[in-house]
Amino acid sequence: MVLVGAKEKLKHLNNYAALEAQVVALEVGVVTGTTGEGWAREYLRSAGGIVRFKTAAEALQALKSFKIDIMVHDGVSILMLQATSGGSGLKMIPMFFTEEYLAWGLRKSDDTLLKSTNSFLEQIKRDGTLKQILSKWIPNIIDLQ
Repeated sequence: MVLVGAKEKLKHLNNYAALEAQVVALEVGVVTGTTGEGWAREYLRSAGGIVRFKTAAEALQALKSFKIDIMVHDGVSILMLQATSGGSGLKMIPMFFTEEYLAWGLRKSDDTLLKSTNSFLEQIKRDGTLKQILSKWIPNIIDLQ
């Protein structure tokens, strides 16, 4: 996803078409070695510049201090960063530009842990706890589904 800085010139940057139209004038921040960097290199190659950072925190600081115009990073992180940015004026483009899957692994031989995990997941889906957790930690994800 893309997190957009609080500059006046970026206020209409809210979809891929707008991003594509303005990309030559944008400084794009990415975290080195991420899929966000790969996507930016492929789809935003005509950007004014692609600036690489070691961490998302460094990229976010550069965005807040107007050293870059947008930040490209994984969707869950962008959702959380935007939701917790307070009054900084940051906004996200409300669309996922890639499709990636997250997974957690369990040892094949640990049937007890697998059954317990699946039971827990079913319980929190049923009683609404999962939705509460998502709303707290990734508040905008509900709007994108």
